[in-house]
Amino acid sequence: MKEIFYILHSKDPRSIELPAVRRWETLEEAIRLFKEYRLDRYFKLCNIPQNPLGLPSADTAIPAQYIRKELNVHIINHLPYRTENITTYIGKLIEYSLAKIEGLLLISGDIKISDITYSEAARLARSFSKGYIELDDRRIEVERWRFAIGAGLLPDREKEVNNLLSKVEAGAEFFQTQITLYAEPLTKLVEKASDKMDGEIAILVGVIPNKEGIEHIIERIVGRRANSPLELGQDKYIDYLEGILKKLLEISDRISSVNMGIHIYPIRWNNENIESAVDLISRF
Repeated sequence: MKEIFYILHSKDPRSIELPAVRRWETLEEAIRLFKEYRLDRYFKLCNIPQNPLGLPSADTAIPAQYIRKELNVHIINHLPYRTENITTYIGKLIEYSLAKIEGLLLISGDIKISDITYSEAARLARSFSKGYIELDDRRIEVERWRFAIGAGLLPDREKEVNNLLSKVEAGAEFFQTQITLYAEPLTKLVEKASDKMDGEIAILVGVIPNKEGIEHIIERIVGRRANSPLELGQDKYIDYLEGILKKLLEISDRISSVNMGIHIYPIRWNNENIESAVDLISRF
């Protein structure tokens, strides 16, 4: 259980996002490709999304157990807390503690049916380290388990410095960024927040190595700028990503409160996309 914390605070931590699970075939193909390309050389952390873009997918507990057994990796489960009421949210935390899921990426989710706040979601997850949770003046005994608690980070979003600091105060220990194409927004955010943080947080910088055919999706997420790197050919685009990631990783050398790492969004788990992921990550 402690190893995920060691990985997050080691130099240049790296994670890769597996596909949302709706069929066993999808999961089996991702596992096959992970083994074929020996991705264990680069990644000890695997993220499993849940209900991405508001589209239903399997709960991540059973797939996570299977993946951990097959690949010997550490799992970070996405948990969209605003898609749950308080009862079902706690139920998922119980399930994940029983499944020994090590990491939780707490995100609000694309469909919101409750008013649970990040602070409340993190408080309940942290409570598992005591072996009980407190709810409406009741103490509920649960499996004692220590989750590594994470949060999403959108460097271009207004007031994101305040969002980051409030989530750190609530218990966030690592962050995963939205798709990143430019170093400046995240660099400025970290510089503004760094002197207000005690201890160290990990930030996994999210990138898509293979842009072919999905440029319009990336632009919709990160916005269109003049001289966009998306106009580059695929080879030059990988070179560009290498450059901005190296700039961002260097932040850890001068700001002690931040440990920068890399998160890969393959988008599709097929040979072409995984080859692009290896092309990029093998440069670090």
